[in-house]
Amino acid sequence: MSRPDAPKNILNLAAALDAFNEASYTVFNQARGKPLVTASYTYSTPAQKPATHDITIAAAEVFRGGKLVKNAQGVLERDNSRTALSGVQLSANFTTSIYASLPSSAKYGRLRALQASGEVDKPFGGTLTEPRGILSFAGYAQYQYDPTVLTISSGNLLPNTNITLPSNAQVLLGTSGWLGVLQGKVALNLSKGLSLPIAVKWSNKTDLIKGNEVRGQFGLDYDLSALSKLLANKQ
Repeated sequence: MSRPDAPKNILNLAAALDAFNEASYTVFNQARGKPLVTASYTYSTPAQKPATHDITIAAAEVFRGGKLVKNAQGVLERDNSRTALSGVQLSANFTTSIYASLPSSAKYGRLRALQASGEVDKPFGGTLTEPRGILSFAGYAQYQYDPTVLTISSGNLLPNTNITLPSNAQVLLGTSGWLGVLQGKVALNLSKGLSLPIAVKWSNKTDLIKGNEVRGQFGLDYDLSALSKLLANKQ
C-alpha cells in the first residue's frame, strides 16, 4: 500500500476478478442441462486389514430452464426465459467398499460400507446470478456392516492392550448399522456478499450411536470476492 500505484493495481485486480467471474459464469451457464458423471475404482490392500474393492460414482446437473421454442430453422430449443427449473442444481454421490475375499472364520459379510448422498439447490427471487436466496434440501445415508476389521497375526497384541491373540485373529471395531441425515436450508442474500443461512437437520444417529437428533442452525456468511465489485463501483 506504500507504493504510489497501489490504488491503480487494486482497481486492476478488481476488474480482472470481475472478468474471471463473468467468464466462469459463462462456462457454468453453457454446462446447464448437461449432466456430468464421474466414476472411480480403487483396489486397496492396507496393512493388517483385508483387501477391499472401493467404488465411487458422482453425478451432477444444473438445469438451464427456459421454454421450448422453434428457432429460425424450425428446430425446437430452449430460450433464456426463466422457468421453475432455471438454476436448479442437483448433485448425487455413491460409494461402496467390498471385501475382496473372506477368511473361512470371518464373522462379517463381503459388504464393508455403503454411502449415498444427494442435494438439490433452488435459487429464488432476483436474478440467476444474484438471487434473493437459495433453498436447499440434502440427504445422506451410510451403512457400515463393521466399520473396522483388523487382522492380527500370531504373536501380536490386541491394540492398546497386553492381550496376546491367537493366529489369524480378527477384531471388529465400532458400531454397525444405518446412519441417516436430512437437512433443509435457506440462505438469504442480505447484501453484496452477505448471506444469512438458516438450516434444520435431523439424524437417526450421532456417529453411529443410538439416539435421534434434531438440530437448528443459523449464522452469517460473507463472500470476500464481493469486495472486488465494491471497489470497482467506487472507481
